[in-house]
Amino acid sequence: MAPTTFAVAGHPIHGSASPHLFHLVLAHLARRGVRGVNLDASTAVRLDVTSVEEALAAIHAGTVRCDTGLSSAAVEVVHSSTSPSEDGAVVGIPSDGALWLSLTSPLKHDIGAWHHLDDSKAWRSVNTLRVLNGRIEAMSTDGLAVVRIARLRGVAVDKGAVLALRGGGGAARSTAQAWIAAGGRVLPIHGRRELQGIPPESLARHGAAFGVDVDGGASKLEAPCVLHPAYRLGEPPLAGGRLESDAIDGRWMLAAQHLEAWSRCWAPDVAAFLPELSRLVADLVTLEARVDAAWLDP
Repeated sequence: MAPTTFAVAGHPIHGSASPHLFHLVLAHLARRGVRGVNLDASTAVRLDVTSVEEALAAIHAGTVRCDTGLSSAAVEVVHSSTSPSEDGAVVGIPSDGALWLSLTSPLKHDIGAWHHLDDSKAWRSVNTLRVLNGRIEAMSTDGLAVVRIARLRGVAVDKGAVLALRGGGGAARSTAQAWIAAGGRVLPIHGRRELQGIPPESLARHGAAFGVDVDGGASKLEAPCVLHPAYRLGEPPLAGGRLESDAIDGRWMLAAQHLEAWSRCWAPDVAAFLPELSRLVADLVTLEARVDAAWLDP
């Protein structure tokens, strides 16, 4: 079994929970019997850098801080949860030695001559990379994550549900396009930047069923449920598998992005064996409470 290497890169990066999610997903896959999972050798690192080139150079030079103890803590959390146990999976994660990266600000706009798996080049925003033998595959999971969360909340995106969206940057553009592609319409809300490029037939004037505040504006979005990308609300409750909260914490966004990255870029063959979003968020909250506080410090 080959080791898997994951890195989250950006500035600042010390509070990122992406390494926690990486190890939790690996532990879930191992529990399901997915082949190729090497819990002992797989690593997750955080890179405080200002360019993708700098991130790749740091990894190749080996000058990065590894996740001491995080893997074993994740395994304990997953085995103490109610996640499905081994069921004879016959698929496996790739053993090709590819490097998997999650990008956050300001690297999301540092786009190179890459092979894009979606329209992220046009959106000028990338948050997921897969690097192998000099080839870089890139995509954005921002919008896909929003759609996944909204559906868990019970929003019928495919039936034309309206998204109130504050923001005009790359993440907002990705979110708008994914929402429209899923069958919904968008109600742009004035923020720091204007949201452009929305087809007239996909615009709405009122009736939002869900909201996303990418800009973190002071005024309230007029929607029954609003996703705030920032970490601040803990774990909103679930009822009958449905997300029952009118203000959704950024952990849900991060976890949904991570699952989309696994299923669409890093290891699509294991998509059916990934944990449910609600399970992954619950495990993340538990893991955050258990790990050494030094991991979250600069």
